[in-house]
Amino acid sequence: MLTSSEANEARQNLTYPGHKDKAAYDTYNAQVADIEAQWKEYLVSEYGYDLPESVQKSVFSRAWAEGHSSGYTEVEYHYQEDAEFAREVIAAVK
Repeated sequence: MLTSSEANEARQNLTYPGHKDKAAYDTYNAQVADIEAQWKEYLVSEYGYDLPESVQKSVFSRAWAEGHSSGYTEVEYHYQEDAEFAREVIAAVK
């Protein structure tokens, strides 16, 4: 798992190879996917562990849309807020 700051650092340490070298480009994309998978695992373990998987996906999609242009830490902030809201909605309909 990677925290948001660790994911930011790992992403900053990657060098974007451009599109001309397909193998390097594919390697870069695989590395980004790995960083983001580990980071999403962290988000779920910290904030979404008790939510159904479908709700976790919805919460992440919303948080990503709201914060990705500002980086992983901003997405984490929105994920935490949106997960709490989802819990409140789930509790209200029970």
